[in-house]
Formats: sequence, structure tokens, C-alpha cells
Amino acid sequence: GSAPCKPTPCVVSAWSSWGKCSKDCGGGMRMRTRYVKMAPANGGMKCPHLEESQKCNTETCAPQCQGCYKSSGPCKHDKDGSCTGYIKGKYGMCPAGTTECSDTDCVVSAWGAWSKCS
Repeated sequence: GSAPCKPTPCVVSAWSSWGKCSKDCGGGMRMRTRYVKMAPANGGMKCPHLEESQKCNTETCAPQCQGCYKSSGPCKHDKDGSCTGYIKGKYGMCPAGTTECSDTDCVVSAWGAWSKCS
């Protein structure tokens, strides 16, 4: 006679590197995967999970500027509109990925009616 076949466990690859985060700030998710190199046979151990996810970029997003003023810039980030921390370089130009802030006048409503004298 022949002997029964030995159980062969599942064999998986190493994890891939983590993928890109779904958000730049404010909490996103990223994933990594692995694949089955050899499927289980003859009642061998089943394959473990093949995908894994984790939180990433959990820091709070910079507030959006309602208007960028030179006193808070003078350069604003093109991607998220944040105004602080970007300073012109030695050639008087904003760094790549930023735009020079322009002074913005405040917009106010028209005067209301005078109140009664007290």
C-alpha cells in the first residue's frame, strides 16, 4: 500500500510595502497585501488573511485660509491653502508648490441705521 498524503499548509509571500495613504491629513487609511505562494492541500493549515490596513496621516489638517495676508505668509501652500510657515527664498520667490499671498481688503456690510440717542 501507499501511505496517505501529508497535509501541506498554506504558504504566503511576505507583506508588500504599505501603500499610499488615502488622505494627506485628518486621518486616512493605507493597505498592504501578500499573496498565496502555495495553497493548502490534504487538510493542511488554511491561508491567513491577505490584506491589512492601518490608519495614517492622523494629524489635523491645516486650516483653510479665508484670505492670505502677507503678515501670515508671505506664501500659501497650493495644495491646502495654508498660509503659515512658507517664506520666500533668497531670490525673493516662494518655494515650489506655494504661491505668493496678496494683501486682501476686508469686506464689510453697509452701515445700519442710527440708533436712538440715549
